[in-house]
Amino acid sequence: MKKTKYLTTGEFADLCHVEKHVIFYYDQIDLLKPFFVEKNGYRYYSYHQYDTFLVISLLKNLGMPLKEIKRYLKDRSPSQFLELLDAQLARLNAEAESLRKKVQYVSEMRNLTEEAVVAEKGVIRTVTLPPAPLICSRKPDSGQSLFMDDFSKEYTAFCKSNHLSDSSMVGTALKVEPDGTVDTSRFSYLYAYAHDSGKCEDASKSAYPGIFPGGKYLTVYHQGEYETLDYAYDAILSYARENGLPLDDFAYEEYLMSDAAVSSPSEYVTKIAVAIRE
Repeated sequence: MKKTKYLTTGEFADLCHVEKHVIFYYDQIDLLKPFFVEKNGYRYYSYHQYDTFLVISLLKNLGMPLKEIKRYLKDRSPSQFLELLDAQLARLNAEAESLRKKVQYVSEMRNLTEEAVVAEKGVIRTVTLPPAPLICSRKPDSGQSLFMDDFSKEYTAFCKSNHLSDSSMVGTALKVEPDGTVDTSRFSYLYAYAHDSGKCEDASKSAYPGIFPGGKYLTVYHQGEYETLDYAYDAILSYARENGLPLDDFAYEEYLMSDAAVSSPSEYVTKIAVAIRE
């Protein structure tokens, strides 16, 4: 054999961009043996073994233990390699989907917090909001209302059944009575914004489709504990009466900033939006 056709351990390690001890270790555990060893103990590797090293590195980076890689390399075949790649693709796709959702959650939380920071608190405004698909904890048109004592139970069940994370925005819809008042001790349903063209891939069968109606809204950002939201409702409902604005069926509460960003409930920021009936 001509040595010029082969690589020393150091040369092979340089080709693979690893330290020599990695190549020595792979030899020691019979994972990647030298192509031949001379009587003086010098190890030599062939260039085609670089492809084997790449497969080892790929599988190792994908989380496969060295023992399993060794077992695969011992009896490898095209069919086994395809099965291995299919299994790894399925796992990577699942991880990518999980990462996509985490990115979505973090992005939502950032947007909500930024909105809360820049919002002018206590100022009532008339704004135009776009329609948006929702998933709801109960039928939006059922007319049922629950006492706020039931909120925690409903909230926990809604988040759990629909795989909503702590960073997902879950809002509360409160019924606006025909006389233009809102009983803040009762709520009608919880909601979260759906994604992917109105669909929520994690929505359970117990979730109900709904819609955040587009149109003109009276909005106000309230800073303070949830127990002080009555003041915000009093202000926005008084504004509607004084300006002769008929209100639609529901008021929507969205909790933009809470314990995750601030240390005191007095710094909580809640957005209230009530549709103007046209």
